[in-house]
Amino acid sequence: MIVASYRNTERGIRAARHNSVVLPFIAPVKPHLFETDYSLVPLAARRFERFMDAVRAELAARHLINEQSRYRANFERIVQRLSRVFQVSIVDLHSARCDRKVSQARQAIYYWAWRLTRLSSPQIGRRLGNRDHTTVLHGVSAYQRKRAQMGRHLRTLRKGG
Repeated sequence: MIVASYRNTERGIRAARHNSVVLPFIAPVKPHLFETDYSLVPLAARRFERFMDAVRAELAARHLINEQSRYRANFERIVQRLSRVFQVSIVDLHSARCDRKVSQARQAIYYWAWRLTRLSSPQIGRRLGNRDHTTVLHGVSAYQRKRAQMGRHLRTLRKGG
């Protein structure tokens, strides 16, 4: 929702709380009759054009941010996708089960969360069933070894670092 208001007014603050686009409202033009005072028509038109340029720029920025965040990996998305791939429920991933299928899924989650997110190994372990950070590091290296045995060599470093 787009709200044209001064940012420090009650309306602007209320709109900002609801994640609306609050645009800087251009100072209102004094009420004049445009039929009699033609000198104000270009001024009002310029103010309106500046306002509409600000609206278009804000919408373009919001669209770009939404497009970029749509494809950004996060931990929950990684867990959901890999639980579908390995056909393991998310409850089993967080539980103490240690059968082969669940542990392979966990190791894959450890690896891809380590690669694609900025989470540390203790944070990844806490989010996936309160595991120790050394378990996460072992899972990352074990997943890399298993993939190398299949002929798929994976990177050892994080993306971008």
